[in-house]
Parts: sequence; C-alpha cells; structure tokens
Amino acid sequence: DVRPDTISFNTCIKAFCNSDRADAPFKAEEILSKLETNPQYPKRNGGALIVRPNRLSYNTVINAWAKSTLPESAIRAEDLLLRMIKSFKSETFATITPDAITFSSVLNALAKSKTVRFKAEKCSSILRAMIELHEDDGSYDTKPNIICYNTVLNACAFSARGTEEEKRQALTVAVETYNQMRQGKY
Repeated sequence: DVRPDTISFNTCIKAFCNSDRADAPFKAEEILSKLETNPQYPKRNGGALIVRPNRLSYNTVINAWAKSTLPESAIRAEDLLLRMIKSFKSETFATITPDAITFSSVLNALAKSKTVRFKAEKCSSILRAMIELHEDDGSYDTKPNIICYNTVLNACAFSARGTEEEKRQALTVAVETYNQMRQGKY
C-alpha cells in the first residue's frame, strides 16, 4: 500500500533542485504549490492520508530560487518567505514557520541579485521581520544569527554599484545593522 507523502514530494522537489534544468526552480515551486493544496490519498482501511508541506519543502524551493541566475529569482525567494510568514501568522493551527536557514537563503538571494534595487533596505526589512517573528514566538529557530546580519551588511556592500540614493540608503542600513550587532541582543 504505497501513497505519496511529504517525504515523496520533498524528494521530487530536491531532485529538480539538483538538476541542471534552467526551469528547476519553477518546477520545484510547482510541486510545492501542489503540496500546499493538501492533496488527499485514500487509505485502504478507510479515511484519507492528507499530505502537507513542511519547512524543508519551503526551504528547498527557496534555496533553488536563491541559487538560480534567473533575473526574478531573488524576488521569487522573498515571495515564498513572505507567504510562509503570512500563513504562520494568519492560520490558527499553523506549524510551519521560517527558520534561520529560510531567512538567510532569502537574504543571500537578495544581496547577490543583480536586478533588485535598494537591496540593502529590502534585506534590512527581512531581518526586521525575522526579529519580529522571533520576539512574537520566542522560538530559537527564528533567532537572528551572525550569518543573517553579515548578509545584510553584504547587501549594503553590493549596493555600491547602485544609484547615489541607493548608496546613501545602504550606508544608513549598514550603520544601523552594525549597531544592532554591537548591542548583541541576538
């Protein structure tokens, strides 16, 4: 009696991510979207097996977007993170919350993107969302780490190629982020 479960779906997602296909992130996200519909498979003895995504499902797809060279990849990774946060905050029995890996993957994608403008401010905003989530739920998984802070600083450094306004804003973000790090709250 074999039916697909979350592990089966995650294995398919990971297989696309490990492929050299240019459309791998799209295919991986397509599988995640199917998983988000909570497909049901009948059990032999009655009832149904309901399959749901887990954190690994999201992190794998986000990482696929983060590693992609497609112009929209950083924004797609950010959209998935925001979708996770929104779902976690709005659903009464939500159990899937982003963790430090989720946040650092998105921060890295935004920081290294050649198409995202005002990346320092975007990364700072993502870090603030992480801090807010950590303070709301108190989970160790959502606690900002040095990788997240350093990635925001990298986004500031990568903004040196931007407009004068982007450079000014990046400098402000860098100083704020550095001061947060010095306070050592996290």
